[in-house]
Amino acid sequence: MNSTSDIETLPAAKTPVVFRWLSRAPAWCAAVVFSIGFLVLAGWTFEIDFLKRIIPGYVWMNPATATAFVLSGIALRLVQSADERRNRIAKVCAVLVLLAGLIKLCELLGFFDFGLDRILFGEHLFDPITGKPNRMAPNTALNFFLAGAALLLFNYKTKRADSFPAQYPAILVILTAFVAVVGYFYGANTFYLVVSFNPMAIHTAVSFLLLSVGLLLSKPGQGIIKDVFSPDIGGQAARRLFPLVVATPLILGWLRLLGEKKGVYGAEMGTSILVVVLIVVLGATVIYNARLINEAANKLGQTENALSDSDELVRLLSKSEESYRQLADAMPQIVWTAQPDGFLDYYNERWFDYTGMTLEQTQGWGWEPVLHPDDLQNCVERWSRAVETGEKYKVEYRFKRASDGEHRWHLGQALPIRDAENQVVKWFGTCTDIHEQKKVEEELREIQEQLELRVESRTADIERANRELTEEIAERKRFEEKLIQLSSIVESSDDAIVSKNLDGIIVSWNKGAERLYGYAAEEIIGKNISLLLPPGREDEETQIIERIKSGESVEHFETVRLRKDGSLPDLSITISPIKNAAGEITGAAKIARDITERKRAEEELKNFAERLK
Repeated sequence: MNSTSDIETLPAAKTPVVFRWLSRAPAWCAAVVFSIGFLVLAGWTFEIDFLKRIIPGYVWMNPATATAFVLSGIALRLVQSADERRNRIAKVCAVLVLLAGLIKLCELLGFFDFGLDRILFGEHLFDPITGKPNRMAPNTALNFFLAGAALLLFNYKTKRADSFPAQYPAILVILTAFVAVVGYFYGANTFYLVVSFNPMAIHTAVSFLLLSVGLLLSKPGQGIIKDVFSPDIGGQAARRLFPLVVATPLILGWLRLLGEKKGVYGAEMGTSILVVVLIVVLGATVIYNARLINEAANKLGQTENALSDSDELVRLLSKSEESYRQLADAMPQIVWTAQPDGFLDYYNERWFDYTGMTLEQTQGWGWEPVLHPDDLQNCVERWSRAVETGEKYKVEYRFKRASDGEHRWHLGQALPIRDAENQVVKWFGTCTDIHEQKKVEEELREIQEQLELRVESRTADIERANRELTEEIAERKRFEEKLIQLSSIVESSDDAIVSKNLDGIIVSWNKGAERLYGYAAEEIIGKNISLLLPPGREDEETQIIERIKSGESVEHFETVRLRKDGSLPDLSITISPIKNAAGEITGAAKIARDITERKRAEEELKNFAERLK
């Protein structure tokens, strides 16, 4: 991939509020399904009739059904994890749920009589409401078979990035469970009762609905649910119309039956009122959506007219954007931008190189597999708060590297760009790899733990040695604080950023470079980069230029350079080629970081460790 200019906006589901709700919904659905199954089992264990049937006069939930819901809740919660061990547990639970449904279906068809729904509490299954032993209903068994299949297909990948095979059995479960709920709502037992078998319990139907909805919402960027959360007009209309389509007929139908039972009107009048109200409600909804679509079309037309009158401005902006993207693509950091409402609308080339994802995979929620699951919630909350308040965004999280599958720590930062009225018009963000820094911090923590264990093992007769060790620990803590201060300096992005052409002539020179090398921009731009080379290192620049011309990058090259005052700081330099719109290499971008203090700190740490031995 040579360009990221095709990215416009991510789906509306990525707005902070909706994103936060969607990220939590599957976990809540899994928790409720698990809790319902657990409470029913508790009801059977302690003979609490309310927990077994929830609503007085309704049928019990069979203990085998409750057990299957416990397994389903566990599977739905763990199947979303990136951890392989949790995924294996989820698959085992899904297989058990599928087998429970399959075995019961085979029993109903007369192949054998395993007695699956009589294993638990077999002597207490006689239900006085139905007048016969409680058994798993046929539609319940079918739904468990479909739900188990959906859970097993959850992470199945196809050639299409947005395909979600698990949605098909999940949708069938929703339909059968919804029919049962409607039957209970209207008192139509044929909707939840299959001939002479036991009916599906009301809390069984609700649990199936929650399980399937949670499964669909686990991947809102794929399958049929993707269309509901699309940022386009169709997605917006679906989000407005869907609640009306479900709730309006249910409520009006219930009111019609209630009026007939109370004798307010007859069947003909009730049907007439129902039809009229439905026409009015749906007609008003259609008119409202038409008005919104017209407003959107008018705004689009106004935007197009404004753009058509600003060709020169567009040309200048396009040129500026192209220059920005060339520089961003040359940087070793991940660079991204977002609109004021939080929509991410640009990634630089580094993002695609690091993640190995295509443009199609990145759109929507395609970035979710890259972020470590344990860091997702914190990332969402911090980004939502930044967008709502306009404050600086800063968070640490782990990204999965495509080349080896390792999750590496990154520091994500973003600043709001404001207009003359102090309104946020853009967000500019970067993601910097801080994995090595984290490793150093972890090593320091391990050293601290070892020292504390040694201190605890000391006895009273070596009290003097303990005092000396305490002084060493205090000295180490002071040294850690110094390292933290140095890390803060690194994170503030005060690196020297310099660009040059292939002849070595300096083209740009930022404030960090002024501080690092001592030269002001006006006295160094236009001069050769060799001015910064100390004696004996002239060949380094020649070798670097040759590698740049061949399209290579130089990363974390440690060397020494010459300041204006004659001092020779140790530097870590990363050099990347700069390409023009035609893909030709026209120069190089150099990011230099002063590592003099780091080298001194490493030597002190080494000496300190040797003193502890």
